[in-house]
Amino acid sequence: MAAVHDWGTVALVRIRRLPRGAAALPWHVHEGTCATRGAVVGPLASYSPLRPAGGETVDGEAVLGGVWLDPDRRYTIDVHRGPDDTGPPLACVELTLRT
Repeated sequence: MAAVHDWGTVALVRIRRLPRGAAALPWHVHEGTCATRGAVVGPLASYSPLRPAGGETVDGEAVLGGVWLDPDRRYTIDVHRGPDDTGPPLACVELTLRT
């Protein structure tokens, strides 16, 4: 989910059913769809890796100040297997915008 405010955007992600002991998982918002992934939205430094803390569920939040998502465009949230992962994401979901 992403919430668009007058100052920018907040992107939220929740991943469930992670294996215990999973490594830190990079994630970010992309333009486009899961099939036609575009550029990353906002600075990569805004996205802290998801760090499972012994449970099966992990939440993440990215504050993208000065970045406004266009409600007429499509976006995804991608979760990757690791920092050097260039293959298909571990998870991809079409983003729902809230204004």
